[in-house]
Amino acid sequence: MSRAKASFKAALGDVTNVLGFHEGIGGKGRGRRPDSLSSLNKSGIVLLCAAWESYVEAVIVDCAENNVAKATKPSDLRKSLARHVHKAIRLSDDERSWQSVAGEGWRSVVLAEVKKKVAELNTPKTAQISRLFRDLLDVKSIEDD
Repeated sequence: MSRAKASFKAALGDVTNVLGFHEGIGGKGRGRRPDSLSSLNKSGIVLLCAAWESYVEAVIVDCAENNVAKATKPSDLRKSLARHVHKAIRLSDDERSWQSVAGEGWRSVVLAEVKKKVAELNTPKTAQISRLFRDLLDVKSIEDD
C-alpha cells in the first residue's frame, strides 16, 4: 500500500469517528436530525475534504519522487516536471539558481519545486487538482476511468 493511501485511510478514521458521534447522538433511523448536529455534519465534511486534499498532494509527490528516483539523468524526467523546473529557474530572482541543478542537484530541485507547487493547493476542487496532475505529471485527465 502506498504512503498516500495509508495516510488517507488513517485520515478517514477521523471522519468515521465523527460519523459515530453523529449516530450516537442522532440515532440510526431515517429522518431529519436536530439542528444541533449540523456542527458535526460540517466537521465530517471538512475532515473528509482535508483527507482528500492530503491524499492528492501525497500521490503527486510520490509520483514525482518515483520519477526522479528512476531517472538517471534530467532528460529521463517526465516532460512536465522538466518544463516546470526549467520555468522556475528561468523566472528565479537569483541569477545563480541554475547552479543548483548541477551534478545530482537537479533531483532535489525537482522535488522541492513539486512540493512547493503542491503546497499551493488550498482546496481540493477538481479544476485545481486536474491542473496539478496535468502540469506536474502529464496526466491529461483525472476524471476518466
